Amino acid sequence: MWGVLEKGATSGDVSVGHPEGEEFLFIHTGRLEFVLGNERFTLEEGDSIYYDARTPHSYKNIAEGETLLIAVPSPATF
Repeated sequence: MWGVLEKGATSGDVSVGHPEGEEFLFIHTGRLEFVLGNERFTLEEGDSIYYDARTPHSYKNIAEGETLLIAVPSPATF
């Protein structure tokens, strides 16, 4: 999936987890604060993260503009 996050866009205050699967995110441009369980990561252009989708996670666009990303869930959730 191609994601376009406006400045300040967030998944919300509550971390979400999924009943099964894995996810991969690739940051094309911009900057993303990503919380995975009890860990916090800053992902920038060219960075990626791969994780167990059952682990609670959330994100926020911390770039001065849009953050563009590619998200790959497995199994597909759409």
